[in-house]
Amino acid sequence: IARIEPGKPQIRRRRVSVRDLIRSSLHRMKTLLDGRPLEVKIQEDISNVDADPDMIGLALRQLLGNAVKYSPPETMIGISASQIEDTITIGVRDHGPGIPPEELDAIFERFYRGKKTHESVAGTGMGLSIARDIVRAHHGKLRVQNTPEGGAQFSFTVSAFHEDRPS
Repeated sequence: IARIEPGKPQIRRRRVSVRDLIRSSLHRMKTLLDGRPLEVKIQEDISNVDADPDMIGLALRQLLGNAVKYSPPETMIGISASQIEDTITIGVRDHGPGIPPEELDAIFERFYRGKKTHESVAGTGMGLSIARDIVRAHHGKLRVQNTPEGGAQFSFTVSAFHEDRPS
């Protein structure tokens, strides 16, 4: 957490393969994801990202952990990665209950726990604020939206890696 405290992020950027980032995150969460149906969709010609692999991997694992916690075990978790111009978007979609509209902004605040799930789901309310702070330190944005089919889609943006960009 000290590396991502607002105002003094310690981000060690380098070229990171999006495929490797997703593969590594899924591997590190193998036990938690065991038996869970997964759908991974990565744009064919996606660029590498300019990111700290440990930190951005942690942000992705926070989102995956939430998807596991808040959706039934038999439902699919989707991971996606796509690119438009120099922006890469990585998303995690679940098929849980979704997020009440009045809580969509509050869920990113430290220690916030959803009113409906506060007592039924274990946690500290830190995961999404950690993910948000990591993504902000990378000059990206973390967003959430409820999906029409039910569940929530969390996505964050990071910049594509360019050889001539100073790290």
